[in-house]
Amino acid sequence: MMAMARLFFYGLTAFNDDVTEMMKYCMANAAVGSNPLELDLTKPNPLDVFKVLHQFKPNPGQGSSDLDHSLKLHAATFYSIFMKNPLVQSIIRTKAQRNFMLRCLLIHGRVAKSLLLNQGNESEGCLGIFSPIASLLNHSCDPNVTAQIDSGSIKVIVLRPIRKGDQICTSCASAWWDDNGGTKFDFQCMCVVCDQGPEGAKWRKARNKVRPISRKAARELEDIALEGLETHELLMMQRMVQTLVRDGHYPGELFGETMLDYYNTLYEVLRSENAKLNRAKALQCVPNSV
Repeated sequence: MMAMARLFFYGLTAFNDDVTEMMKYCMANAAVGSNPLELDLTKPNPLDVFKVLHQFKPNPGQGSSDLDHSLKLHAATFYSIFMKNPLVQSIIRTKAQRNFMLRCLLIHGRVAKSLLLNQGNESEGCLGIFSPIASLLNHSCDPNVTAQIDSGSIKVIVLRPIRKGDQICTSCASAWWDDNGGTKFDFQCMCVVCDQGPEGAKWRKARNKVRPISRKAARELEDIALEGLETHELLMMQRMVQTLVRDGHYPGELFGETMLDYYNTLYEVLRSENAKLNRAKALQCVPNSV
C-alpha cells in the first residue's frame, strides 16, 4: 500500500514539482499500456521510468473487489495525511489538483498491486521494489529465475538452463522445491505445477519419477564436489544444477534438494556482496582523519 504514495511523489519529483504538467500527462495517459523495453536503461531518466509505470495497464481480472476496496481506503487515508503537510499544501493547492492527487494514488495503487516485486525475510520483513523490466516476469511455482531484492536494488539470476522460446518466470512465493506448507495467491495460478490438465499431469509424473544417476553424471558431480574445496561454493552448486538438468533429473527429488541449497546460498552470497559494497561506499564518504 505504501508503494502507491511512493510512486506518486516519485512522479511529482520527476516533473520538478510542476503539478500542472503532471496532471496534463497523467490524466491523458493512465493505464493506456506501455513497453518498458523501449527505455534506455543505460542512462535511465526518472521521468521516462515514471511514465512507463503510470501507463501500465493492470489486468482487470487480477485481484479481488475486496482488494480494490482496500486500495481506495488507503488512497483516501494517504491523501488525508499528506494534505496536512505544509510542503504538499504549497504544491497541491486547487480543488482540481487535490482531486488529481487522490485519483493518482488509486491509479498507482492498482499499478503496485500488479507490478510490485515483493520479498520477505526474517531480519527485514517485507521488501518491495518497482523495476520496469523485472516486473515483466510472470509467476510460476516452478521458476527458472529468481528476483533477489537487497540494498535498494534487484538482481534477476537464472536458476536453471532456459530453452529458447521459454517464458522467464520467477516465483511470487515458495517454489515447489521449497514447500512451506502451501501459499494462497490472490489470483488463479496457471503454472505447470498447479495445472490440472495434461501438462500438469506430465510435470507431476516427471517430478515423482525415480532416476538413477548415470556414471557420467556421478563422475562429474564427484569432480565438482572435489573442486568445491578450492573454488567458490556458488559456482560449484551452479554447475551441479546444470549437470542434473542435462542428465534428466529435473524436476526430480535430487534436483529439488540441490536447487534449495543453491537458492539459499545464492541469497546469502548476494547479501554479503552488497554489504561489502555498502561499506566501501560509506568509507568513501568519511573525510580523512588528520
